[in-house]
Amino acid sequence: MLEDAGEDKFNEKKIKYDEMTKLQKAITTIVDYTKPTSQNVEKLLELAKKLEKYAFRFYICDEEGFQTSPNIVSGLVVDTLKNSSLSSK
Repeated sequence: MLEDAGEDKFNEKKIKYDEMTKLQKAITTIVDYTKPTSQNVEKLLELAKKLEKYAFRFYICDEEGFQTSPNIVSGLVVDTLKNSSLSSK
């Protein structure tokens, strides 16, 4: 009985891991194909369209974690970068 429960938990975790791996590959493929940049809003909107079934909001950050693009929410640009160079463009 306990062995079956342990095996069930293992199988459940394996399925979740496999699904997360599949999701990561799908999103990575879409991003690599689209090649968005924080300065190219058209590419960000194109990416938003392709990611509709995976995400409702996204943005790009630099290597230090600072946001470098506007927020894209459900395919719309929502500029929340009040003090950045992006807000003046």
